[in-house]
Amino acid sequence: GCNIHNCGWTGIYSIDVGTVPEGTSKIGKVSISGNVITHSGGNYAADQAGNAGIHIAGKLGTSITGNTITDCGYDPDGTLQTVYGRGVYLVDVANVTVTGNAIKHCSRSGVETSSNQDVDGVVISSNIITDCAEQCIKLSNGGTTNQHTGILITDNVMRQFLSDGHGINIYDETG
Repeated sequence: GCNIHNCGWTGIYSIDVGTVPEGTSKIGKVSISGNVITHSGGNYAADQAGNAGIHIAGKLGTSITGNTITDCGYDPDGTLQTVYGRGVYLVDVANVTVTGNAIKHCSRSGVETSSNQDVDGVVISSNIITDCAEQCIKLSNGGTTNQHTGILITDNVMRQFLSDGHGINIYDETG
């Protein structure tokens, strides 16, 4: 794997916009494994979209396994730079696995999904997520009426999140 340290926006970023509904991704399946990512998102304090150790958007069949992700949203000296630091951020994805990762000290969440379309087949399992401010795992529909189906969250270890935070937050933004 790679060592990615003190990245201004996102440690690993893969986007294939607009292809999930048709299933015609030009990039194909992506496997991200064995990487060490620290201090990502320190330069974009106001940007909600980025600021992640790993940010995947519009992808089919991505596998994120065995990565170590720490200090998303923080500078190397420990200074908070953004409240939007996420360990793994998934947007408009399908058939994705996030398994066996160690995620620590992110200013928002360990693993977060957001989608403006139907999502099917997301597995979040066997991760160790500690010291994330708002929630360890968050699933959100992005404010649409679309469906999240085939979601499996299992065998994760979550600890040391804020007293008013959540271990797992399944959030319907449609009201």
